[in-house]
Amino acid sequence: MSNTTRLPWRTTLLWPVRYLINRFLFGNSRKIRGKGNSIHIGNSLLTETSILIEGDGNVLHIGDGLRLFNVRIVVKGRGCRIVFEGPGYFTGKLICGDSGSRIKIGSGGTAEGALLVAHEGTSIQIGNDCALGSGVTIQSSDTHAIYDTLSGKRLNPAQDIEIQRHVWIAQGATILKGSVIGEGAVIGARALVTRANPIPPSAIAVGIPAQTVSRNIHWTRERTGGKNENRLSL
Repeated sequence: MSNTTRLPWRTTLLWPVRYLINRFLFGNSRKIRGKGNSIHIGNSLLTETSILIEGDGNVLHIGDGLRLFNVRIVVKGRGCRIVFEGPGYFTGKLICGDSGSRIKIGSGGTAEGALLVAHEGTSIQIGNDCALGSGVTIQSSDTHAIYDTLSGKRLNPAQDIEIQRHVWIAQGATILKGSVIGEGAVIGARALVTRANPIPPSAIAVGIPAQTVSRNIHWTRERTGGKNENRLSL
């Protein structure tokens, strides 16, 4: 099976222009090696975005209404899948490797220089309307295996990561394998989230390792506009 690239056939006459921009212009590049790989790019704009796919049967899906700027996408494996649902804005790097690993980013989200790494057949699921600050790292594997020499048991297996909708992860935070972050939560700057401490919905978690310090919160992307606007209208 040959590799395929699919672009939406819209009624608009602008799709050839968008194709040329996303494929050849604005510093974009694309290298695909292997068989049965598929790339779908919707009505989105890519700038300084590089795509490298090596292996067989991998899928990259970029939906409608996305703005990808200075993004590096690396897929090395078999049957891996990266999905941007769109709309949204993303800068940073995504790495998907080994067999069957998956990264999915929901609609309405933003990311400023984030690093997402999925290996060993695990998944990273990011819900709708999430905000990832600069320098955020989300990694489902340690990338190197550690074993107990007596039992032969693996001590650090890779695990899925689930980040539910409307989560704000602040600058420099790290989300490790097996982590679960509930809907509407806020992760403080440079916090370290682990599987040992799931973050409940509508909570603020800070520190290393991240601990819940406040509950029943609600955050919004809009600034209040004044120091006297200090109450939430529900």
